[in-house]
Amino acid sequence: MNTPFLKISFFHSLRGKLILLFLVVLLIPLILEPLTYIQAKNALKTEVINKLIAVRDIKTQQIENFFNDCLKDVKLLSKHPSIIAAMESFEESIHKDMTVLGADETEIMKQYRSLYMGKPNLENSNDDSAYSAIHAQYHFVLKAYKETHDYYDIFLVEPHAGTILYTVEKENDYGTDLKDGPYVDTNIGHVFKKALVATHRDFTILEDFAYYAPSKKAASFVASPIFDDSQKIIGLLIFQLSTNQINAIMQENSGLGQTGETILVSSDDFLLRSDSRFSEKSTLLKQKVNTEATRAAAIGEEGVKEILDYRGKKVIIAYKPIHVSNVRWSLNAKIDKAEAFVTMQKMWYEMLIITILGILIGIALAFRFSYSIIKPIRVMTNVAHQLALGNINQTIEVKSRDEIGLMGNAFNQMIINLWQVIEDIVQVSQGLANGNLHVMPQSEYRGELVQIKNALETALSNQRQVVEDIVQVSQKLMQGKLDIKFQAKYEGDFIYIKTALETALSDQQKVITDIVKVSQGLAEGNLDVTPTAKKYKGDFIQIQNAIETTSISLRQVIENIVQVSYGLAEGNFHTMPDKIYQGNFVKVKNALESTAARLAETSAENTMQNWLKTGQAQLNDKMSGEQDMITLAKNIIVFLTTQLEAQVGLFYLVENINRQRQTYHLNMLAYDTHTQHKNVALRFHFSENLVGQAALEKQMITFTINSGLEKTIPSHLAAVPFLYEDSVKGVIELGFSETMSEIQEEFLGQAMSSIGIAVNTAESRAQMQTLLEQKQSEKLQN
Repeated sequence: MNTPFLKISFFHSLRGKLILLFLVVLLIPLILEPLTYIQAKNALKTEVINKLIAVRDIKTQQIENFFNDCLKDVKLLSKHPSIIAAMESFEESIHKDMTVLGADETEIMKQYRSLYMGKPNLENSNDDSAYSAIHAQYHFVLKAYKETHDYYDIFLVEPHAGTILYTVEKENDYGTDLKDGPYVDTNIGHVFKKALVATHRDFTILEDFAYYAPSKKAASFVASPIFDDSQKIIGLLIFQLSTNQINAIMQENSGLGQTGETILVSSDDFLLRSDSRFSEKSTLLKQKVNTEATRAAAIGEEGVKEILDYRGKKVIIAYKPIHVSNVRWSLNAKIDKAEAFVTMQKMWYEMLIITILGILIGIALAFRFSYSIIKPIRVMTNVAHQLALGNINQTIEVKSRDEIGLMGNAFNQMIINLWQVIEDIVQVSQGLANGNLHVMPQSEYRGELVQIKNALETALSNQRQVVEDIVQVSQKLMQGKLDIKFQAKYEGDFIYIKTALETALSDQQKVITDIVKVSQGLAEGNLDVTPTAKKYKGDFIQIQNAIETTSISLRQVIENIVQVSYGLAEGNFHTMPDKIYQGNFVKVKNALESTAARLAETSAENTMQNWLKTGQAQLNDKMSGEQDMITLAKNIIVFLTTQLEAQVGLFYLVENINRQRQTYHLNMLAYDTHTQHKNVALRFHFSENLVGQAALEKQMITFTINSGLEKTIPSHLAAVPFLYEDSVKGVIELGFSETMSEIQEEFLGQAMSSIGIAVNTAESRAQMQTLLEQKQSEKLQN
């Protein structure tokens, strides 16, 4: 017999409440996702800003060191006795030639220009003039000093008319005067006028870059006065600087990606003082960069901003004014915002797609799951309703094998038992109605129903009252009333019927109340709601266990998700879900673990890059200034062993013992050790041992020693040559207790070029000092 389903509003139905509960749980990741993304983006932005600030500060220090070294060089050389003697000798030679030839100074300088113009390698024109003799004496030394320190040109200028008496390169400015000549309004003319008014020997001046016609390129000048023993200015020493070294510093873009760069900008005209990496042509003195950052740096501020740069791109820029002599510059380190946050943008799309797919799948599963639960319950509800209406001939088709299936089977058995009991009761009742008090129940009674049979058999005299009371109770049950009171006086075995009915009704009332309370709490998001009844009986225990298990599982999963999200927001990338996730919650767990792994990887990579940059800057600081070779070697090897956590470090320097045969030795110049070692070799030939082989091959060589003494001697060795212009200048040998990591090898590879430059500079300085001392000694002997 088919029965129609009862009409219940969707939002008041159990199915509606289950679907709403699923939707609330599925929306939690979507609510938490923006918070996680914002925290992760802020963390990444902080990392990018810190990296830009570190690059900016390192580049600023390098630029300031470069110009300070130039100012220090020109100051020290202007005080050197050989330069003072050279200035006096050139002045005297011109006066002698004027007397011999009977010409004025202008004619004499024209003659010198015709002999030396455009011939920077010519030492003596052999014209028997006093000037050529002095030129031959000092040209070799000054030319060597220029090449050693990588200056574009060196000038000696007399102070009266500003005549350039000597220049290494012999360009078109040679022999002209800087008071009335063609270059009086250039930056060399400006630096001449400013240095001419100096009152002490330590005065130095730097003139900003500008286009310089004789060199056909941009140039900057540093100058210092030359005083004689009576504190009188007898001349000026001027160095011409090129942009090569500045570009070498500014265009080193490690750690700045594809769109990052560092630039120098004048705070006076906002024109570039370095070439942009994004232009094939020179941008120096051509590209104007008038931005919010350069204007802030022009008034002495430093900081970080998000602006549109000179290329029209949104960038994150770290800016800072540079303090060198009297020039006003700022240094900017920047990177395109799109590149800086490309990882977060990709992560946001992936999180959004995963969340949306999870919600769609969860909604589909919620509808399917709720339908599978509600369908048999609705069938049983309608059957119970029909039973309440007196339609006993009902059956339930049971396909599931879960608790609902068991309930359906029990319901079917209850209908069968009830049908049998009712037939028997009807038969007895008809007999009683007909006055047949000998009618006896014929059906097989089970459980508590046996008491009915016994009551019918033993209490026929009270049957009418009991039947009437049962009819009254049945009518109230049919009306859905559970607060039933028995009116008849039960005696004997009938008292059991009354007690059993009261207990069953009370238990049912408690169970239904608990189910409604817990379901409403879950629908409202209250996961702490618990059943009120203290003890369930029979099959009701399964309902109690299911309610408690569902509440505990949902509460643990949500608390774990919140804990992991807060951990990621606070930068703890190793926070992982530690609860058991089931069903669709597994996708939430996988998304959290993937996010934490990506953030941890990004943080580790940024930490390694910062370590590399900081180490390079610290090494450059250790090598800066005028140091003799032994001090420089000791500073380098001590820093490397400490920075790389090596047990021992040795510094070998190349020595040419035979120029004709080009025979070289490697001499140990300095060492640093944290363990005791004996019999350290002090000298190697090229190709001899690990050190000599590294020098011969011009590349790093590593070697592992298998020994039982690993705790007392290094078991992993590395020999790394450092070069200057493809010439081996020396070898660093390091010993480790463990194999070098990739980041340690990368640091060594980057550091070798800086060490080669520093060692070559120190050697050139020592050679220059030796040459100057030799020239001075020869002059004294003559």
